[in-house]
Amino acid sequence: MNNRLRVLVIEDDEAYVAMLREFLEPSLDIRRVSTLREGLAESRTWSPAIVLLDLRLPDSSGVDTLIRFRREGPDIPVVAISAYMDDDMVAGCLQAGAAHALDKELLMPGSSDLLVWLLRTADLCERAKRTSTLDPVLPAHVSEIIARSASMVMDLQRRLT
Repeated sequence: MNNRLRVLVIEDDEAYVAMLREFLEPSLDIRRVSTLREGLAESRTWSPAIVLLDLRLPDSSGVDTLIRFRREGPDIPVVAISAYMDDDMVAGCLQAGAAHALDKELLMPGSSDLLVWLLRTADLCERAKRTSTLDPVLPAHVSEIIARSASMVMDLQRRLT
């Protein structure tokens, strides 16, 4: 049985995706498309657990990319990524419903364990929301833990750059 987390990567940079595949595929089941339109279609047919969404694509750019995916796509966790991520963009992404918003520099071979952890925690948070009828406190508790962790990651990134 394949219990690897299914991750749809919506990213137009083939070299970047090849690098992601190299260090993530042992832990994750990855499928890639290069436009938002393709990502919306693939997210409905392949049923990924989570989406890694570049905010600069040939057919969409900026936080609007995330807003469109949240509006038109399935209700699954989205991790927004960008080479141009700043505090305002992070805030905009989180406000638009992203599970995390990360600078692409964080997603390098040396950070594979961190990225896998972030993707798995976003998936856990989503599953906790779905079980809220069993334990109404669980989703808020998990969301708080994840939010604190994401904040700590961004602070660490700022200190290292």
